[in-house]
Amino acid sequence: MKLCLLLVVLYGVCRTGYAQNISTFDYRIKRGTLIWDTLKNYEVRRDLCQIPNNVIGNMTTLELLNSVLDYPLLADAFIFNNYQEGVDKIVTTFYALDSLLKRQDIKSVCISVYNNYHPNEINSYKEILGMATFMFKMNFLELLIAQKEIYSDFTIDEKNTILSLLVKNYYDKKMLLDKFDNWGLSTIGWASCRICNIDVILKNNTPSGKKYIDSGYTINIEALDEIMIRATTQIKL
Repeated sequence: MKLCLLLVVLYGVCRTGYAQNISTFDYRIKRGTLIWDTLKNYEVRRDLCQIPNNVIGNMTTLELLNSVLDYPLLADAFIFNNYQEGVDKIVTTFYALDSLLKRQDIKSVCISVYNNYHPNEINSYKEILGMATFMFKMNFLELLIAQKEIYSDFTIDEKNTILSLLVKNYYDKKMLLDKFDNWGLSTIGWASCRICNIDVILKNNTPSGKKYIDSGYTINIEALDEIMIRATTQIKL
């Protein structure tokens, strides 16, 4: 988790987009700009980063998802005790994410966008800030896929597709462990755990005492490997 916190700090001074997706909303303020640096009040920054409701209503789900991934405060989802707490915080403070999770086609759009993320693309970034932005977006997508609004009623084909992507990306990330760290593997592990309803018992629980499947957090590779092996058996050939 230390790597995650380091990247949050670095991301806070990022001055370029390094966008994997095509942004469809031009946020009034962006990290690293002069106006961002002069705004010390978090609530003011958050308010200025909101997407107006009339704009949200006119966006397709794909446009809305891409805009959520460009949210200047996206990295804040990873600074809480567990992943679900982080997502819940963003949902309650960022109207666009709350709206996104209520879209009927959110499942198919998330699968389509996630299909365009490939871990080895991180090698194309020469600076750590670019790597950090790429990781935050990919990892946040995995947290989205772990939300009940998305995974709870997957069709068999949708479950097969997303599990195949998660399994492949897990082992690809593992080959790049020096960049993704356990944190980058754990977001996939948690999504896989929830989709497959895999109940794992871990020696060390979260400070809040919540079950791993309910909360999600960074765990060791041995436990993650077990989750992914069990998830692989649920892919229907």
